[in-house]
Amino acid sequence: MKKLTPSKRVAGRGGIEKSEKRPWQDNLARLSLYFVVASFAGHWLEMAVQLWLRIIGNEGTSFGIGYQPLEPYPVYGIAVVVMVVLWQSLPKKVTKNLPLAFLVLTAVCVVAEYFVGRVAIWWFGQNPFWCYLDKPFNLHGLVSLQNALLFGIAATMFMFLVFPLAEKGLNKLSRCVLFVSAGLALIIFTVCHVLFGTPLW
Repeated sequence: MKKLTPSKRVAGRGGIEKSEKRPWQDNLARLSLYFVVASFAGHWLEMAVQLWLRIIGNEGTSFGIGYQPLEPYPVYGIAVVVMVVLWQSLPKKVTKNLPLAFLVLTAVCVVAEYFVGRVAIWWFGQNPFWCYLDKPFNLHGLVSLQNALLFGIAATMFMFLVFPLAEKGLNKLSRCVLFVSAGLALIIFTVCHVLFGTPLW
């Protein structure tokens, strides 16, 4: 029987190349990188949206913990990790169909945001991170139709444009570089969360 080399690749769902036998440690390292990067990038994107709303005269804000740029928002990291895991298990009729993929990804974002909001309420007694009670078509102030659509658009753009490029870049890394990068990313996340994040106690 011909033994596969570690570098051998096959086309995965969505046209993304992946290792034919990728160890679980590699997958965990990749997901760790996605989690950390998305936690920061999601916050920065949110800050940009809020700044735009202020520029056009909409002073209202749905977020109550300030604008510390070095504070990671784990809700975005969790959502991206869930999307990546789900995306790689979806059939091609979903990943190749833009409208259907948009609906699925929007649903994932809504569920992830609602779940994290519920966990925050359970832990803090309230949700100190966001509140959509001032928005129409909201559910318990944790999710709203407007933000669901915005998150769905962002998620779809990420999975169709950013994710394939990110996977190609990660495929070029050696396991050593991948593990070191994931470790450093988690350290940076932890330090920034301790120094700038909302206290968890």
